[in-house]
Amino acid sequence: MLSSKPKITFYLTLLIISTLFINDTVVMGAGGKTYYYDTNGRLVNEALHSNEIMEYQYDLNGNVKRKFRSNNMLVNPNFELNASRATDIASGWDKWSDTGSALFQVIPASVVSKSVAQKVSASGMRLGTAAWLFQDVAVKGNLPVLFNGDVSIENINKAKVSLCIQYFDAANTLLSQKTVDYPSGALNSYMTLSLTDITPPNTVRARAHVGIRTEEGGGSGAFYVDNMAFRYDTAGNILNNPSFENNLSGQKEIAESWSRWSDSGGSVLQVVSSPVTSGVRAQKLTTPTMKSGGASWLFQDVIVQPNVPISASGNIVVDQLTSAKVCIVIQFFDEKNKFLSQQAVDYPAGILKKYMTLALNTTTPSDAVRARVHVGIQAIAEGGNGAIYVDHMALNRDPQRNMLSNPSFDTISTANVGIADSWQTWSDTGNHTFQVLSPFQTTNTYGQKFSSVNMKKEKNGAVWLLQDVVVSGNKLVEFKGNILVESVVQIKVSLCIQFFDRNDALLSEKYVDYPAGVLQKFSTLSLTEKTPSNAVSARVHVGLQATAAGGSGTFYVKQMILK
Repeated sequence: MLSSKPKITFYLTLLIISTLFINDTVVMGAGGKTYYYDTNGRLVNEALHSNEIMEYQYDLNGNVKRKFRSNNMLVNPNFELNASRATDIASGWDKWSDTGSALFQVIPASVVSKSVAQKVSASGMRLGTAAWLFQDVAVKGNLPVLFNGDVSIENINKAKVSLCIQYFDAANTLLSQKTVDYPSGALNSYMTLSLTDITPPNTVRARAHVGIRTEEGGGSGAFYVDNMAFRYDTAGNILNNPSFENNLSGQKEIAESWSRWSDSGGSVLQVVSSPVTSGVRAQKLTTPTMKSGGASWLFQDVIVQPNVPISASGNIVVDQLTSAKVCIVIQFFDEKNKFLSQQAVDYPAGILKKYMTLALNTTTPSDAVRARVHVGIQAIAEGGNGAIYVDHMALNRDPQRNMLSNPSFDTISTANVGIADSWQTWSDTGNHTFQVLSPFQTTNTYGQKFSSVNMKKEKNGAVWLLQDVVVSGNKLVEFKGNILVESVVQIKVSLCIQFFDRNDALLSEKYVDYPAGVLQKFSTLSLTEKTPSNAVSARVHVGLQATAAGGSGTFYVKQMILK
């Protein structure tokens, strides 16, 4: 039983801003920038003064193939920098301990990334003490953050492995802290441990920790940690590497933090560059001929809380499918690794060659501590086989049962400039621009900005942001968005939902318009409709429609929901 005591007393009198651990792979530059190089002398991370991280990725010949701003605010999150040197912590990280014998090691064992992981161990721990690995991150107040990592416990006794975030103001005063513990009894297997929170109003810095702490005397333990992330995240997606971007070796067949299972033999996994909806990579799964009931799965184990509503979703393209089905499956386990239950949802048969969002909504069992999230192919007859692409998987706490992917527009990549990942655009008129707002650009909101000018009236000219979603027939659905209209001239802001059968034939559609004259404040626009009996997909739209030639307008959308 976890302690009900709300205290963590590990070093409240020693809270000072630390500098990053520096060796010859780190260079301090002008303008508040820090540069991190790998053992081959290649620039890997550039820590900007805004605390955004610029990442550089290389091809097999050592040429830069991608440069992008990462939404992960941690430097060296995979602990790979400084991997070949005899140091106890990876570059960019620091350590703190007030207990017994604490040992920190960067080791080439038990990894989920390229070659190394960070190990932390302690023994002879006194009551109320801890050993922490940590990194300081510049953040803003009143914003949602998510901190997670892949953790594997080697041994534990009278102690807990935990994540902890502490928040500080400009005077370096501790404002608050939050902690989450890895479940006891789960050993020698990597699972994703996540902590979600809202930064206090006056926050300028967060200290993100992973370590061992004890509330009993004589505690001890050892664990490995890999693939850490700290990011702003409105939706609270607790999966690690959800868009399959992390693949440090450049040649791995499975994206980091993910695993495979198959009872059919010969399944092929590939990290590919096309087609994608998030970042520049997606995961491809191809199965051979399978026996009836056989399956091939891509999965990730995640720590969850009991009795909470959760949504699992992913963007899926079915390339080819014969006598098989494509599914998302969630299995739940208790603290003793006993299987509790599972839920599944199937991708509609016959829809090929386009990304659609498949979502599963359920509630975690009362004694669940772990969820295994799967996406894969299962044979429904002898000889079943298929090939799929998967991108932007998500698992988040969701009382609203939202079926959309990236509904808060938090995730954006250079592959989809100006448009949030998982979303697409359509237009037959005018000149339009898109911009995704982030906490680096505004303190007030995330969201998608949408502008168009010189729109035509012919054929009701329009420009839309849209997403295709798997639905069931004869269900009442609500589609809504949180919208702010900045300006409109001979134009209207609208929502639209269209329904399609398995042959991609349009069955019905419905529109609703934002009220004229409501400007400069966020308001909810919604429509409710019953899906046709033979509907298998819905296309949800938010956008601009011309009411006369030469129309123009600008609006923002902060949150979209389809439930």
